[in-house]
Amino acid sequence: KIRTSKQFGKIYGIDEILFKNIEPYIRITELDNVNKLKVKSKTRNTLLLNLNTAVHDELVSLPGIGDKLAARIIKYRNILGGFTNKSQLSEIYGLQDSTIQKIQSKITISGEVKRIKINVMDCDSLKSHPYIGAAKARVICEYRKQHLAFENTQDLFKVEALDSNWISRISVYLSFEK
Repeated sequence: KIRTSKQFGKIYGIDEILFKNIEPYIRITELDNVNKLKVKSKTRNTLLLNLNTAVHDELVSLPGIGDKLAARIIKYRNILGGFTNKSQLSEIYGLQDSTIQKIQSKITISGEVKRIKINVMDCDSLKSHPYIGAAKARVICEYRKQHLAFENTQDLFKVEALDSNWISRISVYLSFEK
């Protein structure tokens, strides 16, 4: 450990002439301050990145995420309306399980998702959601024609073409406004 400028001068490769030239510029930081700096940097590195608000440059800072994957994550987040859980990352084209495992501990998901107004949106708009698609959009629109509006999530269970797993998956994205 180097505690004084004189000790610095004894480093291999520094002769007396060089030492005399650089000695006025040598500043030795106290060990306590160095330890505090290390703690601060460790704390900074443990901050979790919220996938629902992260921008491109923040995503690129994650291990295994380059420009293309960052753009795909943002595009999918926007189409989806926001993430509700980390497992949704596996739905992104080109994002491998090994990369997802690397970033799991560095990300979090919080915030509101964009809700789909299931009673108001036309079929073309409904089918653009990744969890709905053309077939389910058509079923939803036909049900609305016959039974008017959906009152709540329970009404979706009345539609035989919609299975309970799908309803559970999509329900967080639905709004039943009229």
